Amino acid sequence: MTEQAVQAPPKALDRKPPTFKFAYFFILLDYFSRWIVYGLWRFHLINGWLFWIVQILVISLVVFVWAAIRNDNTKAKYGLRTEDDASPESTLLSTGLACAGVFLGTYIAFTIFSGWSLWVRIVSAVLTLLFYGFYIFAVSIFSVQSTIKEDETPAPLELPVDEWIDANDLEIVRLETDKISLTQRVDTYTLESTLFGALSFSGFLTIIASEKAVLAGVRELITDLAQIAGMILKFDFTHFGPPIAGLGNEMALLAGIGVETLICSMFFLSVIVSRLRFNDVLKRVDYAVRIAGAYNDKEEEVYNLVLQGHDAAKLRDRLKTLKQKITEAVYHAEESFRDLRPIVNYMWVFRNLGLISFLLILITGALWVSPILAAIFTSLSILAFAYSALDTWIRTRSLKKRGIIRFFTKKAGLFPVPARKTNT
Repeated sequence: MTEQAVQAPPKALDRKPPTFKFAYFFILLDYFSRWIVYGLWRFHLINGWLFWIVQILVISLVVFVWAAIRNDNTKAKYGLRTEDDASPESTLLSTGLACAGVFLGTYIAFTIFSGWSLWVRIVSAVLTLLFYGFYIFAVSIFSVQSTIKEDETPAPLELPVDEWIDANDLEIVRLETDKISLTQRVDTYTLESTLFGALSFSGFLTIIASEKAVLAGVRELITDLAQIAGMILKFDFTHFGPPIAGLGNEMALLAGIGVETLICSMFFLSVIVSRLRFNDVLKRVDYAVRIAGAYNDKEEEVYNLVLQGHDAAKLRDRLKTLKQKITEAVYHAEESFRDLRPIVNYMWVFRNLGLISFLLILITGALWVSPILAAIFTSLSILAFAYSALDTWIRTRSLKKRGIIRFFTKKAGLFPVPARKTNT
């Protein structure tokens, strides 16, 4: 019995194709190239006809062809066929970056010639939205990194029964560990969001209840910020001084703190609300992991009977049945984890945005007291983030060199999952 190999998982659970990360280089290259050329044209360093040729043809062809060649090389590197899909995994950041660039380009197209009639400007903005949006979508499909994700599921294995039983124990332990880790992380995010969100909103209520003309200051602050953003986009710095000076007065600082506290509360509230969705998906994960664990315990009991010399002919079918049930349970747990991790990433993004906005509140408040104190607060904040990122990078490299990261992230390859449907 111990020499009989366990059959490979059913065809419905065949190995998924490689999952690629999104390469931000091509979209950022397109954005910065267009912005620099636009600046050169605004400063009259290049002619109008050259500006339009570079914007419409040169940059578009270079970025698109480069991304397409990189995509084909990646397919060849991993032995994918021409018709195979090698599109990157869509993330919240990649989608937001693509949408932000398209809408920013549409705004510039609407304001680039303020002397034109309104309907011509509207038509040019609509055409820019359609064509540039389609172009960014095409570039995003080809924007893949040259390496696959580290947690890529290996090919299905055929193992003897004794090795199979040990391997599926490891798979179930990994699922339980991931579930506990994600749950603890979400609990921490929820607690932080509750405390900081309540604190920032109480600060907002305190500012609103004060005798200061906060609303008038908010309108003035928004006007100044809009003027500054418009001047930066248009490369028109002739009247850049007055709006900048207006940001430093007492009323503008108080209005800025009020707006920042409200935005901070909104970010942390988004984290708390997403906890409801997390609980719904976590219920499915917990159920699937518990089912896999229950069937795994029964499998251990049946295998112990085999080792004790009982009728192996009868127990062989029972082992196959339990193995199939464990495979299905782990498969459903993996699929549920696919729905769970984006929710945790969403919470992580808004939690970090909330922390950054809370730091901006502290820095703005320090600027109200003294510019030197604000500079100290800013330096300490940057130092804290930089130290954390550097320490994580150094420790990760050290663990990879010693093979520890591989030990904690590798999978046995017994329970492959199908390809994920991605939307770029």
